[in-house]
Amino acid sequence: MEFPSLYEGFSLIPAIIGLFAISEVFGQIQEQNLTSVRIDQAESSWPGPRDYWQLKLPILRSSIIGTIIGIFPRAGVTIASFVSYDIARRFSGSLNCSRRGSPEGVAAAEAANSSSVGGALVHC
Repeated sequence: MEFPSLYEGFSLIPAIIGLFAISEVFGQIQEQNLTSVRIDQAESSWPGPRDYWQLKLPILRSSIIGTIIGIFPRAGVTIASFVSYDIARRFSGSLNCSRRGSPEGVAAAEAANSSSVGGALVHC
């Protein structure tokens, strides 16, 4: 059995991501952090209409930023997401750099992520 795609070796980025994932799995096994939750017993974490209404300004701002960044060639969704998150963090004093997802930060990054695709269609 031959794999012609492996003749050139492994790509660096996927190999590093895979090594990180394997080390994370082994770390969780070592800590015995193997809890599971049934899907019907989990809390609902979907935002409601009121949550979206409270996030209308960060979503609108990040959508505009994402569209503008998407217009530039080779500036993709990653750059738009990081820039929008940083601007949302500056406008909102409540955002901190903890591991929990702040609704403003998540909304900003995802709005820029989605809107940068529309901006990328400008130069197609």
